[in-house]
Amino acid sequence: MDNSPRLFEQPPKLEDSKHFERLAIYPRATLQGGLRTKGLFKHSVPNQPLVSVIMATLNSQQFLEATLQSILDQSYGNLELLVIDGGSNDTTLQILQTYANKIDYFMSLKDNGIAQAFNRGVRLAFGDYINFQGDSDGFVAPNALQEVMAGVQGEMLISARVARVDEQGDVLYTSDYLKNFDKNLLRFKMIHHQGLLTHRDYFGTHGLFDENLIFSMDYEHLLRCFHNFPSFLPKEQVLARWRTGGLGTHKECEVFEEWAQIKARHQIAPSLVLKIIEKWILAKFYIKKALLWLKH
Repeated sequence: MDNSPRLFEQPPKLEDSKHFERLAIYPRATLQGGLRTKGLFKHSVPNQPLVSVIMATLNSQQFLEATLQSILDQSYGNLELLVIDGGSNDTTLQILQTYANKIDYFMSLKDNGIAQAFNRGVRLAFGDYINFQGDSDGFVAPNALQEVMAGVQGEMLISARVARVDEQGDVLYTSDYLKNFDKNLLRFKMIHHQGLLTHRDYFGTHGLFDENLIFSMDYEHLLRCFHNFPSFLPKEQVLARWRTGGLGTHKECEVFEEWAQIKARHQIAPSLVLKIIEKWILAKFYIKKALLWLKH
C-alpha cells in the first residue's frame, strides 16, 4: 500500500452541505495555519478512506507535542489532522506553528468549550471518518490506525479500544473489546471518543454536538441514534490513549448527572429503569472509591 500523502490543490466536494456549512478554512480565526492555508488538501482515494483527526486545545503545552507526533507518525497513508484551539495564552500556538508544514489545518479562536471546538472541527473535516483526540491523548503506536482501518467497508461507527493512562503515561487499564456489541450497553456506559471513528454521514443525519453540554457531548451525540442504531464495527486493537486529568477530573458526580439527563432526553429506557441504573452507577463509583481509599 502506498502510504504517501494525497495532496491536491482543491478541497474535495461533499454532498451534505444542506445540514451544515462545510469550510476549507475558518474565516473568523484569529490565527490559522497548516497545509490548507497553502492551498493543499487531502482527499479520499479507492480502498483508503480519508480519516480526519480533530484535536481541541487550550493551553495544552504540557503534552501537545507528544500527542501531535503520535498522530503525525501514523503509517496509515490518508489522514488529515485538524487542531482547533480555544484561545491559548501559553506556548500552544507557538508549538502548532512549528508543525505548520505537517498539520493540515490549525486555528485559534475563543470558544465556549469542547463541544464548540469539536463542531468547528467537523465543519472543517473532509474525511470519510472523523476521530476526536484530546490534547494529551493520541494514538498508541504508529501502526494503530492502519490496523483499525483494515477491513472497513463503510460502516457508520468503528469502535476500537483505548488505554487509560496516568500523567506519566503508564497504563492503568484498557477498555473492553466490544466483540458482541449490544446497543443496550450504552445505558450503562459510553464509548470513548478517542477510540471511535464516526462516518461523516452520521453527522449529516444527526447533526453536530450539543454545545450546552459540558462533559458528555460525545455520549449524547451517540445516543441520538439509539432507537435506530446504525452499522457498528468493533475492533480488538487498541487505537488511542486516554490520559487522566481531563475536564471531568474530580467532577464525577456532575458527569453522572449529565449522563442521567442525556439518557432521559433520548428515552433509552423507561424512567424507573433509568433511575435504577443511575443508582447502580453511583453505588459502583463509591464502592470503588472506598476500596482505593482502604488500599492506601
